[in-house]
Amino acid sequence: MITLEHAQEAISNAYVHALAGAAGLNLGARTTFDYGIDGTFHPVKNVGGKLVQSAFPVEFQMKATTVWRHEADHVVYDLSARAHQILTDRERGQAMAILILLCMPPEAVDWVVGSEEHLHLRRCCYWYRPPGPPTTNASSVRIRIPRSQVLTADSLREIMATARAEALAL
Repeated sequence: MITLEHAQEAISNAYVHALAGAAGLNLGARTTFDYGIDGTFHPVKNVGGKLVQSAFPVEFQMKATTVWRHEADHVVYDLSARAHQILTDRERGQAMAILILLCMPPEAVDWVVGSEEHLHLRRCCYWYRPPGPPTTNASSVRIRIPRSQVLTADSLREIMATARAEALAL
């Protein structure tokens, strides 16, 4: 049996993969070595009747956790300082980077339920683009993600539109 952490990672990858497909995005596979970016969303466009991957990707870092809480209109989570630095220390012209946080129930038996009718993943992913500058904290930084930032196919399309608009404005 795999570890609980690996199960969380597998479920979060499946969640993001399904949403990318629903949004019509090409999901870039992980790189060989882990330097803090877990994947990339790539828009696809029609060029002369052929579908091609276009520019303006969005990179993401994926976290799956049972250690989170709702606080009014926010999800509160302690993000590692390294993760915050990777997401905020971006060079001009570099792809937008977001955090995707899968907030899971505390008990593993409640994470996924499958039947003939549906596959039910409990809780949801939120997306967050931490403001800079990078934290100077040594271990972690507490973030508050607006609960309105649920990751959906529509929100992914909006994120991609923002990334494109920002890149073209440079």
